[in-house]
Amino acid sequence: MKDIPETIKEIMTQHKIELITDQSLRLTYDDLSVHDVLSKLLPKNIIIPTSYELIGHIAHFNLRDEQLPYKLIIGQVFLDKLENVKTIVNKTAPTSNKYRVFPMEILAGDPSMITIVKENECQFRIDFSKVYWNSRLGTEHERLCNEFTPGSCIVDLMAGVGPFVIPSIKNRHCFALCNDLNPDSFHYLQQNITLNKCEDNIIQCGNMDARQFWNEFVCLKKSFIAQTIHDKIEERQKANVNIIQKSNNKKSKKTNINNDEEQKNDNNNNKKKCANNLFDWKSIDNSKNRFVDHVCIFFSFFFSFFSLLFCQTKNIFFFLKKDMFAGSYTEKEVEIYGLPVIHCYCFAPSNAFEESIDDRLKKFLGETPNLKRNIRFVRNVSANKYMYCVEFQLPHHIAIQQNATQSRTPTVRNLEEMQS
Repeated sequence: MKDIPETIKEIMTQHKIELITDQSLRLTYDDLSVHDVLSKLLPKNIIIPTSYELIGHIAHFNLRDEQLPYKLIIGQVFLDKLENVKTIVNKTAPTSNKYRVFPMEILAGDPSMITIVKENECQFRIDFSKVYWNSRLGTEHERLCNEFTPGSCIVDLMAGVGPFVIPSIKNRHCFALCNDLNPDSFHYLQQNITLNKCEDNIIQCGNMDARQFWNEFVCLKKSFIAQTIHDKIEERQKANVNIIQKSNNKKSKKTNINNDEEQKNDNNNNKKKCANNLFDWKSIDNSKNRFVDHVCIFFSFFFSFFSLLFCQTKNIFFFLKKDMFAGSYTEKEVEIYGLPVIHCYCFAPSNAFEESIDDRLKKFLGETPNLKRNIRFVRNVSANKYMYCVEFQLPHHIAIQQNATQSRTPTVRNLEEMQS
């Protein structure tokens, strides 16, 4: 402190200020960030990966070609540095099968691909190597589910492990029919329905081609579906009343509560309990006939021509035909049940998405001059390829089309299944 002026020394002494001195500090591997470590280990011309997807305990990477020679080093460093991550995987090739599952390799960590994903207040058990899951769609799952009104009936023809169906039941009190072609997705869909306690609101769960499911388990069971939903709502409305009555009886016995403010708070808490845990089913009009309100079709299998890959898959051809929903209703059924809103996901070039999507709609629906459709951006997939959601009500003339080529007569086996 010999170079410090006396006046400064006096102030330091008065305020008990200590002089900061140089100290030696040794940093170890644990103290360094991913970027710090990889910048020392990788060649200068190799870009350090920064983006990845988290699926439960799994971190999923799409490494570039120039990064692949160093993939094991990259995997191990990220495994060491990412909190709660036990497995690092890398996508090895584009999606090339009808189940939308891509090939992958494990770069580091636990080889188990079975994990639990939390999304929109729900839990999903999945095998990431066998089913489709995209964490980047969580916001879209929530947005669409929030469009559904309590008591609505949702049909998800390509439900996967349930990211649309389960939140619509658990958070929006809807009823659902769900289906997926992938046996592994169907397996985990059933597990997730049970895991989230949604069994009572599932009308039908299938593992078949989506077109077959629509024809045999939706179109041919309209009255059964409508009656089932009506009975479930009626049962819950009665149970709802009984629970509220019991709660009121308990409160009436509390003679020592005379404060008006306390009573008001007690009533508010009871309403919150009813809303959060029981849901006030009395708020639903159960006088109308309820059938399908919304149909969800995931990705572009419905009417997309963007990829030859999908067109080469036999089952996908069904969704390129105009008669997917043709003749699904009679005129009387339209009058009774109304027509569903279709939510369809597709890809389109960002610079001409409306023209591209409208052209495909025209090919699918034919001339529909009064069609009210909504095209909404979901996310960017690549530089010039975006994902969109197209929403429109099933046109009346298609719903009642008389010359639909697809027979809706069930096989004996399926008829027995429906009646069982």
